[in-house]
Amino acid sequence: MPWTRPVKTWQSPYTTPYNLMKDSTDQPSAVREKAHLESLSQPHPPFSNNWTKRILTIYALVIMTTLVYFNLFPPPEPSGHYVTSNDTSDPHFGDILEHPPGEVYAHHLDKQPRPWPVSDAAAGNVAQDSSLEATASVALSDGSEGVSSESVFGSPRGGSRDPGVDETSDRFSPLSSLGSDDDNAKRASESTFADDSAPGGVPNSNQNTRQAVLERDFEKTFAQIFAESHEKDALEESEESTLVFNRWELQRIWLWEILSGHHPSSVKVPRQIGLRSHPANPALPRPKKDASSRYRAYESIVMNTRGTGPQRIYEQLHSALGVTYPPRPVSGGVIDMDVVMEHCAYSQGKYVRDCLEMLRSGAGLDDGRQLRRGKTGDWQYIYREQEQETPSKRVDMPALKSRVVNTGLIRKKDAEWESPLVLPEPLVYTPHTNNQSPCNPENPRILHMFWTGSFTDSPYSSLLSWLYTQNLGLHQPSDASASENICRPQFWMWINPGPAGALPNPSAMDDMLESLRSNPWSAPFLHPRFNDIIQFKLWNTTEQLDSIPELRDEWRRHRDALLNSNGRVIDIKAGDQKVGSDSADSYDRGSVVLSDMVRFILLHRFGGIYVDADTIFLRDWEELWGWTGAFAYRWSHLEAYNTAVLRMNKESAIGSFVLRTALRNDMDFHPKKIWRYLKDAHLDGLLLRAPDALFDSAWLNTDRLQLDRPPQPLFRSFAQFFDTPTNASGAPLTLGFEGFFRGAYSYHFHNFWWKPFDPARNWPDLGSRFMAGEIVARGAANPDLDPDEWDDLLSDDKTDLDWATVLKRTFESFVRGERPNMYGEWIRW
Repeated sequence: MPWTRPVKTWQSPYTTPYNLMKDSTDQPSAVREKAHLESLSQPHPPFSNNWTKRILTIYALVIMTTLVYFNLFPPPEPSGHYVTSNDTSDPHFGDILEHPPGEVYAHHLDKQPRPWPVSDAAAGNVAQDSSLEATASVALSDGSEGVSSESVFGSPRGGSRDPGVDETSDRFSPLSSLGSDDDNAKRASESTFADDSAPGGVPNSNQNTRQAVLERDFEKTFAQIFAESHEKDALEESEESTLVFNRWELQRIWLWEILSGHHPSSVKVPRQIGLRSHPANPALPRPKKDASSRYRAYESIVMNTRGTGPQRIYEQLHSALGVTYPPRPVSGGVIDMDVVMEHCAYSQGKYVRDCLEMLRSGAGLDDGRQLRRGKTGDWQYIYREQEQETPSKRVDMPALKSRVVNTGLIRKKDAEWESPLVLPEPLVYTPHTNNQSPCNPENPRILHMFWTGSFTDSPYSSLLSWLYTQNLGLHQPSDASASENICRPQFWMWINPGPAGALPNPSAMDDMLESLRSNPWSAPFLHPRFNDIIQFKLWNTTEQLDSIPELRDEWRRHRDALLNSNGRVIDIKAGDQKVGSDSADSYDRGSVVLSDMVRFILLHRFGGIYVDADTIFLRDWEELWGWTGAFAYRWSHLEAYNTAVLRMNKESAIGSFVLRTALRNDMDFHPKKIWRYLKDAHLDGLLLRAPDALFDSAWLNTDRLQLDRPPQPLFRSFAQFFDTPTNASGAPLTLGFEGFFRGAYSYHFHNFWWKPFDPARNWPDLGSRFMAGEIVARGAANPDLDPDEWDDLLSDDKTDLDWATVLKRTFESFVRGERPNMYGEWIRW
């Protein structure tokens, strides 16, 4: 009998021809050979079950040993885990963010409010860490009761500081919950995290008791490390920093803007702000599915907002059948800046050429001439909001807590923290579809422009482009009532008649109007047809600064250095101040620097959009007016703003921040400085840095970037707008207005006010209605010719017209009634 191995009980039988061959040696060789061949095609035997059991046994022993060890030797108190320095590079610093207190700990209703500390020593603020990741907004263990939004934000809109009231008291800090005061009180009563003396603080389960203990330990530990240690009292400061607001104020600014509907974007709140719960965002659509599972019961740092607004409807715009002109934007349309950033952001490697194609397609500017055959749904960036069944209500500010640390912030050297801003209550966000009228008084459609000295062809061309592109109702009879569905924007041209530092005389207003009437470049816009569209206003620096509560009491301290541009101060007392610019060498820098300040004052006082005078409008701005947030655009490839186009809301929190911060930094409103103010305070998400392709499509090319795939036209310098290179000079006359950065909202030609738009016809050519002004300007352009010798000959014209000339003549032909505007509408007088 052949020998066989004993069968082990933990082995499963697994028989193959190969096994049979090994265990049955008495088989014939032919049979064994056949079995061997068959075994080659059989799968390998599975891993032995005895090894699996051995591994599982080892795992079980390790787990049991660990459990026994931690029961016999419990871990130390939380204070033993957290770092006792500001070095956030220490890996244990992450424990602070992973073991936060509950969001209900701010509602100790039996406690009295703790007064807002005046000094850093009283506040117990800790040394500020320069690390961007080292942030936490944690209060001391003795909480305070919630307060109403009125007590937090001060008087209603238009109110001012009361000198008889100590504004450093009754201020509270970081956000701890959402909803109304009743909801907050309910959460507080249900919470197990309360002092022994607090009502409703009896634990209802062992699990809740353990959570309450952990939360108390966390606050105690954090208070000991960051608030009660005198060694941590010194704040980190830097001469490079511009920050003068503490974290509590930064949280208030973010919350005010979000709750007012001024953040219609998915851009996250920076971690450094240290919010403790998800703010309700009425400008973002409510999630279609229940997203409550995404939010933890309590989190250390919150970065997302919670959409509570109406749903968005994205539509592809099309012209009417048989119409060769693009369609007007839908009234009430809104630009989705998130989609625009996705396709146009330079930081993501996007090309201006591709961005302009997306902008054309989404707005229907290529309608009827679209050559793309694929689906372009991803290029739809204009939406309308659905009508809400219930009217909008004011979103109350969440209750705030009395103390917040400033870890991670770097304060301006030798500066004290700013006093709390006096803010009105958050605005009521109302979708356009729910408004009683097409114009929203909280979002006025006012376009501001500033000009110093005599009117020239630069602001003249800018105003003509405004008439040519915007929905102003000029295609309707002048005596017809305005359309009920259209909100017509207004153009406010601010005139500073003298040098930047000059004081206006008592008759300045009359002198300004007389100068405008006698100037052939400005007189056409005083025509009654434009009374409701264009308004000229006198700029008075003193009056404007005194009208701003944030500046009026302190700006005179800087009057000798009021014109500060990125640290360079222009002496406004100099008697040789120049008005206007004749060349690049004789530059009116004082007026340029003054305009940097003007735009923030005007927008904070009146709201709307500010545009530099060296701007040409290229399409309707309807959806830009619909976007309720604030924006500027990118400074070419640099991490900075260019405020040549600036959108801000009236009396907003971010506007108050900029004005107060600029005041504390020597009244410097240079665009790069504005970027530094907001970046140091982690508020740059509230002033969107839009892609420059929208307003300044040539800038990257003039900086020698993206030359491999440039947009149309290609400008290697801004001067080529006025002097088109010979090898590209056929494009302007051939392509016309439709071939000039098609899709962009405007073009910024960067100063060059001394360059005439149309050298051969350097006068306003608007037809018989404005012939008197044309004769005056034509005589000034040709002083050696008698008016009887004025013959319009082709030989007098330039062989190849430049882009500036083509655009100016296009706009003028619309006013003369020889062609429709870009949307196929004819002007009616």
